Amino acid sequence: MNKLILQSIIIVLVLPFHWTCNKSEIYFELQGKVLDETGQALTGIQLELSQQKIESGALNGSDQFIASTTSDGSGSYSFRFLRENALSYKLVASSDVHFDREIAIAFDKFTPDHPHCKDVVLYSSATLNVHIANSNPIDENDYISYRNLNAVFNCPCCDNSSHELEGMDIDTLLTCNLYGNYWLRYEYQVEKTGAFIFAMDSLYIQPGQTNVLEINY
Repeated sequence: MNKLILQSIIIVLVLPFHWTCNKSEIYFELQGKVLDETGQALTGIQLELSQQKIESGALNGSDQFIASTTSDGSGSYSFRFLRENALSYKLVASSDVHFDREIAIAFDKFTPDHPHCKDVVLYSSATLNVHIANSNPIDENDYISYRNLNAVFNCPCCDNSSHELEGMDIDTLLTCNLYGNYWLRYEYQVEKTGAFIFAMDSLYIQPGQTNVLEINY
């Protein structure tokens, strides 16, 4: 009789532990499309998902990799991943001919029953070389001022501020990393021996290419 009671107690103690260990896992889903600035779907874009986890009651300072994928022929992508004790998620999309995009997603955007949808818009990247040369020098007071009027750029090397050059031996190259697929407006003014010339024009920035603007004065 005592042996039977002891076996019953052991079963009662073991069963809750067994149920806890077999607790069903919960998965989240993230899906969407990758588009360019005109709304066209982008194929073959690399996407990486990471998370910031809370461990031992504190936030882990580094992002922890979850998974990576690429957008398909229709620009679509999807992730299915195990829910962990994460405070936030980060989605990074990258391409050789577009600017990288990083998107933060709060943990409360996800529910187990419904995928979270997030479209990603990438902007085309391009290079602009502005070559400024004093092709007809007169004296050391020769002066030119050049500036972009609407540059959408990703570096401080060639922004919308003025670039002023003075002298006879001016032969300068300004290189910019900026968005493609739009018209760049620019202006410049030249002064030589009291004469003043002002010009304003535009250049279409071809995406994924090196665009060249020649200014000879």
